[in-house]
Amino acid sequence: MRGRPGGDGRGVFSPSGKRFVTACLPLEKAACVWDAATGKAVTRLPIAGGARPTTLGWYDEKPLLISTAAGIGIMDLTGRVTETLLKLGKNSEIYPHFSAT
Repeated sequence: MRGRPGGDGRGVFSPSGKRFVTACLPLEKAACVWDAATGKAVTRLPIAGGARPTTLGWYDEKPLLISTAAGIGIMDLTGRVTETLLKLGKNSEIYPHFSAT
């Protein structure tokens, strides 16, 4: 595996299983997306969110649910936040969890 699984380890693989996401090493301040067949890097996405940056999982085949500067949002694989789902203040102490089940 290339880095620690994002979030709690669930939702690591895209719905098709063609890609997976990890917390990039060494600082884990970015999400790394990998091609599952080749192991090659697809992209590296910035993770915001203060002391608890997190990747929650895949929103669809390409975008991810991820902590952003505004809170929790949907980020495409170019690093563009396409939608903010939950706005959080800088001092918010929330520990989001995502379950696809």
